[in-house]
Amino acid sequence: MHWIESITRALHFVESNLTHDIGVEDVADKVYASHAHFQRIFHLVTGYTIGDYLRNRRLSEAARDIVQEEKLIDVAFKYQYDTQEGFSKAFTRFHGVTPTQLRNENTVAKFFHPLKINVTIQGGFNMERNIISTIHPFTSDNAGENYWFNSAMRYVMQCQGEPDYDYGFFAGITGDNYTQFYPRNAIDGVCAASDSLMSPDYAKWVFDQVGYACEYVTEQELLANQEHYLQQIIAYIDRGLPVICVDWGVFVGYEDGGKTLLFLTHEWEEPRRVAVRGERFIEKIPSTETQRGCNFITLDMIFIGEKKQQKDLAQLHREAILRLPAQLTGGTDDYIFGAAAFRAWADDIESGKFDDVLAREGDGTWSYTNYVCVLATNGSDNHHGFDVKCLELNPDMTFLADVAALYAKMGDMWMRDKDCLEKLGGGFNISKKTLDNKRKRAKIVAKIREFADVTDEVVRIIGGQMS
Repeated sequence: MHWIESITRALHFVESNLTHDIGVEDVADKVYASHAHFQRIFHLVTGYTIGDYLRNRRLSEAARDIVQEEKLIDVAFKYQYDTQEGFSKAFTRFHGVTPTQLRNENTVAKFFHPLKINVTIQGGFNMERNIISTIHPFTSDNAGENYWFNSAMRYVMQCQGEPDYDYGFFAGITGDNYTQFYPRNAIDGVCAASDSLMSPDYAKWVFDQVGYACEYVTEQELLANQEHYLQQIIAYIDRGLPVICVDWGVFVGYEDGGKTLLFLTHEWEEPRRVAVRGERFIEKIPSTETQRGCNFITLDMIFIGEKKQQKDLAQLHREAILRLPAQLTGGTDDYIFGAAAFRAWADDIESGKFDDVLAREGDGTWSYTNYVCVLATNGSDNHHGFDVKCLELNPDMTFLADVAALYAKMGDMWMRDKDCLEKLGGGFNISKKTLDNKRKRAKIVAKIREFADVTDEVVRIIGGQMS
């Protein structure tokens, strides 16, 4: 299957370099293949030469820029044409209209979609298996990629040939990498700020940020029209696109005409089979010693449709950062965000609300360490590439260095300082015995309130730039 991986990697490389000066040699070198051999394989599999494919994608994307009123000469240079005249001739041959006609006469451009490689295996006991070509672990706890929705969005965009829209990008767009959260009235919680915001409107808003259509199907809608949505899942997989299950994963394949779906979540190397059944639609995935199961608490699903428009990457980053003060001082009916979340957490520790939880055997600490995991993830050194990318794209946002330093400080406060939360016994190592010690409890509470103060400073710095 090496050639599948090579062509998929080549397609992603082309897609991320449409505005750069690349050719056949660059693409072949990217996949470590000889130029002539890879050109033959590429043409055999896709039906296009690398040069034709690159030209078709550039002229397709150029049409979007022209409609958005960019100057023709700028568009020509952007997509590697030496002159405006040469670009206009190529554009007219491809679209059947001139750039000026497209802009002024409300004509329709031709769109050449990014190619995706699908594999269908048939045979055996009358079984048909179709699985998307991009299979890898859904999340990576070791890399700090703990937030499922960002992983799911990354997965879909990867299959759409959008390398810029990776995990870190979405964790910045949603604000998950910056936002502590905490329940208002219960010791329980979801695992990211985006979880608490999840709704049809929120999912559509997120994908609208990157210019893609989105259909959110609730469990009630799914169960009322199961055959329709099963066929829709199959159609998406046939196109090489995963379907997001709001209960923490993606459907990436099917077998036996759709009687079995293939589901991927957590750090699974390979998808697991899920039987399609009548009343509940799909069965529970059982746990194993090495792979957590998934009970499918909700069957809400998200289908990502066609790309509606090309978005400006610099502006997306800028807007996400400038939204943070509102998010870090807001919340929902059920959850508090930002500094208020840290202070509410500290208040609950102080008042003894966690005493009974930590006295339970088994996994009783989860409803405490969930929030430790969030602050640890958001304070991780390798988790703020969004800041770096934003500053690279928006050099005027120099204040981002101060924001990044504050989140690095939070990382020190939970793990590295001599009096960090973990060393105080208030991190992942929390215990009922620790909280029974009044002096230790007071230090833990004070430390968590320090996190709130740092968050207030983040809001002040970004808010000052906005004003």
